[in-house]
Amino acid sequence: MAIDVRIERLILNGMGLDARTAALVAAAVEAELASRLAAGSFDTAMGAVAVPVLRTPPVQVHEGASPQALGRGIAGAVLGGLRHG
Repeated sequence: MAIDVRIERLILNGMGLDARTAALVAAAVEAELASRLAAGSFDTAMGAVAVPVLRTPPVQVHEGASPQALGRGIAGAVLGGLRHG
Protein backbone atom coordinates (compact mmCIF):
# COMPACT_ATOMS: atom_id res chain seq x y z
CA MET A 1 0.00 0.00 0.00
CA ALA A 2 1.37 3.41 -0.96
CA ILE A 3 0.59 6.33 1.30
CA ASP A 4 1.29 9.86 0.12
CA VAL A 5 0.44 12.69 2.50
CA ARG A 6 0.41 16.22 1.12
CA ILE A 7 -0.54 19.27 3.09
CA GLU A 8 -0.89 22.30 0.88
CA ARG A 9 -1.21 24.79 3.72
CA LEU A 10 -0.96 24.37 7.47
CA ILE A 11 -2.10 27.36 9.50
CA LEU A 12 -0.70 27.56 13.03
CA ASN A 13 -2.44 30.53 14.64
CA GLY A 14 -1.00 32.13 17.73
CA MET A 15 2.06 29.91 18.02
CA GLY A 16 4.70 32.52 17.23
CA LEU A 17 6.92 30.08 15.32
CA ASP A 18 9.76 31.26 13.13
CA ALA A 19 9.82 30.02 9.52
CA ARG A 20 12.38 27.27 10.22
CA THR A 21 10.45 25.84 13.16
CA ALA A 22 7.14 26.07 11.29
CA ALA A 23 8.67 24.06 8.42
CA LEU A 24 9.89 21.43 10.92
CA VAL A 25 6.40 21.20 12.44
CA ALA A 26 4.80 20.81 9.00
CA ALA A 27 7.26 18.03 8.10
CA ALA A 28 6.57 16.33 11.43
CA VAL A 29 2.80 16.47 10.82
CA GLU A 30 3.17 14.86 7.38
CA ALA A 31 5.51 12.17 8.71
CA GLU A 32 3.25 11.37 11.68
CA LEU A 33 0.14 11.20 9.49
CA ALA A 34 1.87 8.87 7.03
CA SER A 35 3.07 6.68 9.91
CA ARG A 36 -0.36 6.46 11.54
CA LEU A 37 -2.08 5.79 8.22
CA ALA A 38 0.41 3.03 7.41
CA ALA A 39 -0.25 1.52 10.84
CA GLY A 40 -3.97 1.36 10.03
CA SER A 41 -5.26 4.11 12.31
CA PHE A 42 -7.65 5.32 9.60
CA ASP A 43 -9.82 3.50 7.08
CA THR A 44 -7.72 3.81 3.93
CA ALA A 45 -9.94 1.33 2.04
CA MET A 46 -11.95 4.24 0.66
CA GLY A 47 -8.97 5.29 -1.47
CA ALA A 48 -7.78 8.82 -1.98
CA VAL A 49 -9.16 11.50 0.28
CA ALA A 50 -9.04 15.19 -0.60
CA VAL A 51 -10.31 17.68 1.94
CA PRO A 52 -10.36 21.34 0.89
CA VAL A 53 -10.62 22.62 4.48
CA LEU A 54 -10.37 20.67 7.69
CA ARG A 55 -11.06 22.34 10.99
CA THR A 56 -9.89 20.50 14.07
CA PRO A 57 -10.34 21.05 17.76
CA PRO A 58 -7.55 23.05 19.41
CA VAL A 59 -4.35 21.13 20.06
CA GLN A 60 -2.90 21.38 23.55
CA VAL A 61 0.59 22.86 23.25
CA HIS A 62 3.09 22.82 26.06
CA GLU A 63 5.66 25.59 26.21
CA GLY A 64 8.97 24.39 24.80
CA ALA A 65 7.42 21.43 22.96
CA SER A 66 9.59 20.12 20.12
CA PRO A 67 8.44 20.36 16.50
CA GLN A 68 8.04 16.56 16.54
CA ALA A 69 5.75 16.70 19.61
CA LEU A 70 3.69 19.45 17.97
CA GLY A 71 3.51 17.34 14.80
CA ARG A 72 2.20 14.34 16.74
CA GLY A 73 -0.49 16.45 18.42
CA ILE A 74 -1.58 18.11 15.19
CA ALA A 75 -1.62 14.77 13.32
CA GLY A 76 -3.91 13.31 15.98
CA ALA A 77 -6.27 16.26 15.63
CA VAL A 78 -6.25 15.95 11.82
CA LEU A 79 -7.12 12.24 11.96
CA GLY A 80 -9.87 13.00 14.46
CA GLY A 81 -11.24 15.66 12.12
CA LEU A 82 -11.18 13.26 9.17
CA ARG A 83 -13.02 10.59 11.16
CA HIS A 84 -15.75 12.98 12.28
CA GLY A 85 -15.67 15.40 9.35
